[in-house]
Amino acid sequence: MAEAPKVFIAGATSAIAQATARLYARRGARFFLVARDPLKLEAVASDLTGRGAAQVASAVADLDDLARHPGLVEEGFAALGGIDVALIAHGTLPDQASCQAEFASTHAALVNNFLGAASLAAGIINASAMTF
Repeated sequence: MAEAPKVFIAGATSAIAQATARLYARRGARFFLVARDPLKLEAVASDLTGRGAAQVASAVADLDDLARHPGLVEEGFAALGGIDVALIAHGTLPDQASCQAEFASTHAALVNNFLGAASLAAGIINASAMTF
């Protein structure tokens, strides 16, 4: 039998992240979950354990804080012994009128919806390349 997948999920409390994680939990996956709300994160972790996850580790973080990303990736690799699957499921649907009216809103939307995902993806790719 193949080893259970090691799954890193950023934005773990989002609906799509939870639905995806449940599919992996049935396969006995090991997880490292990241989300900003500790109570919701704890509930997701408990749900995955109840559905068959072999391990669930987590970290509370605001993923708009790009400086935290390298540490989160490192923590995920350490907890899981590597990462087989990465799901970046955090983001927002910004207010269009606000983004058009002021650059500060546009900047916040870009950090949240693009730079955060790009930063995490680059960190995971670079860390993965070092393990081969």
